[in-house]
Amino acid sequence: MVRKGDLSHALKYEKKSMEAIEIANKQSALKQVRLLAAVLDLKNMETIIKDEKNEIEHANAHLRNKNQWIIIIILFIFVLSGIFTFLIQKKRIQLQHQQIESAKKIIDAEENEKAKIGKDFHDITGQKFSSFSGYIENMEFPDDHSKSTILSLVQDLKETVRDMSHRMNRTWLERFTLAQSIHGLCNDIVKMTHLNLEFQAPDEYPAIPKETNIHIFRIIQELLSNAVKHAPRSKVELDISFSTDYLILTYNDDGPGFSKEKDNNGVGLCNLFERIKLLKGRIELNTTPGFGTYYSIKIPLA
Repeated sequence: MVRKGDLSHALKYEKKSMEAIEIANKQSALKQVRLLAAVLDLKNMETIIKDEKNEIEHANAHLRNKNQWIIIIILFIFVLSGIFTFLIQKKRIQLQHQQIESAKKIIDAEENEKAKIGKDFHDITGQKFSSFSGYIENMEFPDDHSKSTILSLVQDLKETVRDMSHRMNRTWLERFTLAQSIHGLCNDIVKMTHLNLEFQAPDEYPAIPKETNIHIFRIIQELLSNAVKHAPRSKVELDISFSTDYLILTYNDDGPGFSKEKDNNGVGLCNLFERIKLLKGRIELNTTPGFGTYYSIKIPLA
């Protein structure tokens, strides 16, 4: 158009070309701005993600630290509880040991007192019976049969009292088996008090330690003494049996009974319970005023 000399058309097209270039440049710039904005947004998102990741890692580290402290505190509380439980258990065992030792001392003192009383009783009654026998010997009787009968009764009573006084002595009891001691005790009580006693026991007893024998004998002695004292006219049943690991003692009478809440603080009854506790046995007592008394006692043989 310039060669042809048509300058107006050439200028017109030049102007359109410049406008098209300008539009194209604007569009290109807009795309670049959008791309740059997208890149900036991406960078911003990466920064946000990185910050959030750091915060999460920081939170996780804080949580791990917190969990470690919680575990340490729990372990400390557990150890402290264990030590506290151990000390309580140790104190309880010491207290039980002290109670057992105290009970042993009380029972040993009672055994010594019984031995002393038995000796004094034997010495005094022995002299009295000898004097009484001599007095009868010098008395005049209508016939010799009456005299010999009275002397025989006095001699029998003297031997019974002597045996009873001997059974108060622990050393004397250790000379006999448990079966011999219990049978002798039952026979003496029936002979002396006429107690209506039914006694059942096996012919053979298993091997039982001497200490246990003494306690078992004293338990039975206490039960029968209570029967003579509180239920002299009642029917008394005493039964001894053995299982694989236990001696089983049952006592039953149809006497007046008593109140467990009010009348179970006697020395003899407390002594009975203490002996069973020392033997690690179990006792069941059923009684009601007016309806008799029942004991069931289980004592380990080992």
